[in-house]
Amino acid sequence: MKYKNQSATKFIVSCHVTGMTPSEEELSNLVSTLRATGAYIFKAVVNVTDITEIARIFHLLYHCQVSVIAYSVEERGHISQLLCPKFGGFLAYGSIYGYSIPGIPYLQC
Repeated sequence: MKYKNQSATKFIVSCHVTGMTPSEEELSNLVSTLRATGAYIFKAVVNVTDITEIARIFHLLYHCQVSVIAYSVEERGHISQLLCPKFGGFLAYGSIYGYSIPGIPYLQC
């Protein structure tokens, strides 16, 4: 049902977490905080210090009940970006002309 004054505009709210990789619970709490903004899609980017920490991101994507984009940057996180949709993430994106951000996939033309 669409209300008379309801906008068709949808918002993405994004958060980049630096430092230590958040636990599964902390990532879940982060999405809850982002959800309180009223945005339509939520994006969480974390820096993993060990490739095994990517499992926390996949856990969030798999169990989240809202549209989420979640991945890690840098070389260790490249696989998280590519597999985001496989684990229930809203989308994955990249660059055509090379690295725009380290760890983001790109197509070489």
